Amino acid sequence: MGRIAHLIADLYFVGAANPLADCASLQNIFRSVLPATGDYRPRLHIFEGSQGGWYGFGILEGGRISFQTVPPLEFMALEIVAFNRSFDPRTLNEQLVTLLAPSLVTVDVFSRGHHLTG
Repeated sequence: MGRIAHLIADLYFVGAANPLADCASLQNIFRSVLPATGDYRPRLHIFEGSQGGWYGFGILEGGRISFQTVPPLEFMALEIVAFNRSFDPRTLNEQLVTLLAPSLVTVDVFSRGHHLTG
């Protein structure tokens, strides 16, 4: 991967027993996977969203994560940006997919910053 990796994932059909409407469950899920970024003090903020869902934003060591849930659609939109090679956002996405168990996942990864040195 390049110096900057940008992952965008859509998680569909998370299921009837999904945690997408429960803020405490979402906090627990994200706090269990965020140490994979190498940051053991991630700052995660979750705000009430529309349709009973939540918006979340996390500042990581060398990156960020954001998400939005729409429980009636059993849907989560996820974005992870890594500004260095300390972690691969695909690993974090895979852990979230394992925990949330969606029936369908679409993922796009964009490598950026190939022209940067260092």
